[in-house]
Formats: sequence, structure tokens, C-alpha cells
Amino acid sequence: MNNAIALAKKLEREHGFNQPQAEGIAQAIHEHESEHLATKADVTKLEAKLETGLAQLQIKLMTWTTVLAGIIIAVLKLT
Repeated sequence: MNNAIALAKKLEREHGFNQPQAEGIAQAIHEHESEHLATKADVTKLEAKLETGLAQLQIKLMTWTTVLAGIIIAVLKLT
């Protein structure tokens, strides 16, 4: 919320808005940003999900590689 206060003061000081106008604009921007921007916690949570998904994908890939290697060995033994 400190960013909203700083913005309101800047709007008053540098752009000629009165205090209620400046606070209203700053609050609206702050609310909009809060709804549409990711926080560090959001990014950390997403990173953890991606790491888990990647680990699961690596396990599946290793499993399929092992199965494929087994099939190749079996086919080579038959020929």
C-alpha cells in the first residue's frame, strides 16, 4: 500500500490533482495491480509446481527409455 500512498502524493505534487482525486486514482491503480500482477509468493509457488512436474516427467522418460532398451535387447537376441 505504500506504493499507492507514494503515487497519490506524486499525483498531488507533480500533476496538480487534489488529495481525494490523487488517492482515488492511486487506490484504483493499486487494486488493479493487485488483481493482475503475480507476487513473489505466486512465482515461488509456480516454480515449485514446475519443478515437481519436471521431476515427474524425468521419471516417466527414464521408465520409457528402460522399457525401450529392454525391447531392443529382446529383439536383438531373437535375431
